[in-house]
Amino acid sequence: MKSRPFSEDFIKRALVTWTRMAAEGKTNLQVAERLGCHPSMLHYWNSIAPVKGWPLGPVRRQAKPKNARHHSEESKRRAVSALLNRGELTVAEVARGLGVSIALLYRWMRLSGVPNTKVGHLRSKQVDTEIERLGAKRDRLLVEASVLRQTLALLAG
Repeated sequence: MKSRPFSEDFIKRALVTWTRMAAEGKTNLQVAERLGCHPSMLHYWNSIAPVKGWPLGPVRRQAKPKNARHHSEESKRRAVSALLNRGELTVAEVARGLGVSIALLYRWMRLSGVPNTKVGHLRSKQVDTEIERLGAKRDRLLVEASVLRQTLALLAG
């Protein structure tokens, strides 16, 4: 098939023809053959049609995957609760136990308004305890440093 420039008028008519032929059950290849263009041109023209103000070609809804499941709001809340109260389990283990992906769990958590900082991938009670211990030690050292600065200022002045 030879490449040729297409006029705007031709493209507008082609999009209308494509819509009509698709409604009749014709394939994109059959439409392209009828119009004398490559099938990819139909999709290209359809992608620029809204910008140019041209009519749109046929709009096809994307089919839902057969394995797609719908989860109720209650089951999402229970999953987020299980994630927050997981104890020693990792996020991956909780997700596996619920039969959902890690990303889906995090999405539900974000949508429920729970800050992501409450859930670490591998944080255990030992790690949390160590973080608390180091935070207390830091606070103690800051107080000691402040006292030393004040003492030094009194001795110097």
